[in-house]
Amino acid sequence: MGCFSLKRCLILAGLIVTVFGVMFLTMPTYAKVEFPNGRYEEWSENNIVFYNPDADDSEPVDDCEYETGEVEGVDAADLVWNWLINNGLDGKPEAIAGVLGNIQTESGFNPFIRNGSGCLGIFQECDQKVGLKDYLVSKGIDPDSGSHTSEDVKNAIIAELEFAFINKGSQGYLSSLDKPTNKAGATGARAYADLFLVKYERAVYYDGCGSKCQELEDPGVKQLTSTRLYQGAASRRTNAENFFNQYKDKGGVTGGIQEGQCSDGGQPEFGDPTPGGSEGDADDLIAQYNALTSDQYAMYGITSSNCAGGWKSNCVSFTKWFASKFGGKGTISGVGNGRDAADRLAAMGFPRTNTPGPYTVFSVETGTTMCGDRLCGHTGVILAVTEDGKFITGEAGCSATVSGAYKKVRTMDYFVKGNAKFVTGFSVGGS
Repeated sequence: MGCFSLKRCLILAGLIVTVFGVMFLTMPTYAKVEFPNGRYEEWSENNIVFYNPDADDSEPVDDCEYETGEVEGVDAADLVWNWLINNGLDGKPEAIAGVLGNIQTESGFNPFIRNGSGCLGIFQECDQKVGLKDYLVSKGIDPDSGSHTSEDVKNAIIAELEFAFINKGSQGYLSSLDKPTNKAGATGARAYADLFLVKYERAVYYDGCGSKCQELEDPGVKQLTSTRLYQGAASRRTNAENFFNQYKDKGGVTGGIQEGQCSDGGQPEFGDPTPGGSEGDADDLIAQYNALTSDQYAMYGITSSNCAGGWKSNCVSFTKWFASKFGGKGTISGVGNGRDAADRLAAMGFPRTNTPGPYTVFSVETGTTMCGDRLCGHTGVILAVTEDGKFITGEAGCSATVSGAYKKVRTMDYFVKGNAKFVTGFSVGGS
């Protein structure tokens, strides 16, 4: 039966997804598998999503510089981590974590699990499920035998990694590691989870939704390309971030966002700030922002906001105004939420710094407001640094009682606790 309207197509797609969901819930229970450390996994408890053979390119975002190391393998995730380090992803822990996050959502690391359509393995191969089975059989492993040893499990996982990353080349994932998607504010391991979903797994929930995509999003379904929604995106992101932190704790990740900034694998080390600027200068810049009229918003990238105080009461609006007015790159938009602003500006060419000074944009992971499944965070601009090392900032905030921007006095402790990121490159009055 054909689709004669977008609405009818979407309804039909929803019915199909519902039917598939019932199929997943009624799947037979699979045997538990014992790993060398005695840990058990109940594979049938993991949700499986369908493979879709279509994909789009993703958007660029700034990368990080890390070092990776093998860990003592005690479970399936450790086996995958070590294999990927030795097969093209050394020094790319976020990319590895993105793969692990997808595997956890797809199969829970069970190489023998099938879904209702017979899709097979840790990546739930569908279009080449027969080819994958033949490859496993060629290695002496029958995925459908119903009886497997722990050694079978390990050998099958390695064989399926070979099939995906060597035989199939991950269908563009390895060649696209410099262009992870940054949709919906995803950065780091979360962005690489999106990239692997778009470039390899391609579990498309809706195709061709266009301008309706955002309306159809829900906590588990995200718009990652211009016309498509992808399923399981939220869990893949969360899993990837958790794996990244797990392997940081295990010693598999060292280094940081840039050389000299994160020597312990995550905690920023900030240099001593150089005093400069003045409280009067800060007052003047904040007054300039607060004097904006609605017909000027567009030239500074300021768009609609759900803040009670209006458009100018959004922290991102103040940062976009400052970057657009003093950054020398024209109108700045697309900086994400507060916690994403510095990363997005760095991706646009603004240099990072670990020594915050006057006219430095900052992003911090603070507050309790959630944007989807992660903290929205906060952003603002350091406008002056006092002789005693205090920071005079210009900020706006939805939760503030002030309409528009306001002045704050911050300490280095605030930035350290907020895991702050900084960018510079703004020229204010010859600065």
